[in-house]
Amino acid sequence: MHRPQGTATRTLLRILLPLVLLTALVLTGCASKSASDSSNTKDGSTATTFTPGAAGPSGAVDAGRAVGYFCDGEAVVPVRLDARADDVLGGLEALFAGPTPAAKAVGYTSAIPAGSRVLNVDIDAGTATVDVSTEFGSGGGSSSMQLRVAQVVFTLTRDPAVKQVVFKMDGKPVTALGGEGLSLAEPQTRKDWESASPKILVETPVLGDSISGLADVAGTAFVPLGRFKLSLKGADGFTIATVQVSVEGSGTVRASFDESLTITADAGKATITPWYASSADGSRVIPMQVPVVVK
Repeated sequence: MHRPQGTATRTLLRILLPLVLLTALVLTGCASKSASDSSNTKDGSTATTFTPGAAGPSGAVDAGRAVGYFCDGEAVVPVRLDARADDVLGGLEALFAGPTPAAKAVGYTSAIPAGSRVLNVDIDAGTATVDVSTEFGSGGGSSSMQLRVAQVVFTLTRDPAVKQVVFKMDGKPVTALGGEGLSLAEPQTRKDWESASPKILVETPVLGDSISGLADVAGTAFVPLGRFKLSLKGADGFTIATVQVSVEGSGTVRASFDESLTITADAGKATITPWYASSADGSRVIPMQVPVVVK
């Protein structure tokens, strides 16, 4: 005896419907995961994988030498030092010794007074305690005092193990620096020294680094609308590579970026130039430049 066709159809539907729903759920989950994953990939428009105090993109930051921060006008910028990357004290001593020849060649200076010495540095639970000699607090006005502190804070917090810096002078806690009383009573962080950071701070590569192929360019930015461009130009002035960058926060907070420049040009000297359009008149604003070598 055959079962009526309508009954057979209903039975088949009862069997297939749960399978269809299960398949839909799996596909939806896969689609959601794919969408989520895509927001974390480098797509040339938004990237936030580099943060101050964290290790930079692999293969681009650590050339075996420490990085210190010198003054480019009223801002601090990174430069490789004559010290090992894993030698914190040696790195600070190299910073206190003054700008490297490469840094001097592009006009970088130091606000740290000549004769200043690093007596000791200790890192514990994210806090670096640095003991400096009395010369560190001598000479210069408020701007010089601020820049020298920023140089030390930025240099130490480049180490991912350091989040804040405490100052001592000749073994005693420092509550204020200089005649104008720059307060150092609280631990100092990079956020405290936002004013000493260029609007676009390129943290990797740094002055004189060699780059090639798909080169990482990473750092932080605080610019109108959160948008700017990174350009790589050769010594002849021609553009080798460029990329549009957008950072989180729409220009309301400092945010990190990590982009890639595709390099196909011949070897030679070049310059990475980050720039953004002025919100006042649309003119090009260049917060800093990074001379590099294209291999």
